[in-house]
Amino acid sequence: MNPLDKLTERQRQIAVMVRDGYSNKQIGRALGIASGSVANHLLDIYRSMGISGKERSYSPRVKLAVMIANDRIEKRMFGT
Repeated sequence: MNPLDKLTERQRQIAVMVRDGYSNKQIGRALGIASGSVANHLLDIYRSMGISGKERSYSPRVKLAVMIANDRIEKRMFGT
């Protein structure tokens, strides 16, 4: 199962905006929610996708962006 399939529609919207480089504040404005709500959604997203901030090499936001980008590439290459 693809980890992205675990996300709600709102979580997918936020995850894509993170991938595209939006800040929490920008995401909140675009979706009509508080930036604190965006942060809470991101914590849920990280948990759902098994992303931890404990490794110091990348932030959770970067890991999420890479996972989504990889998923898009895989779908284009393999039609999955």
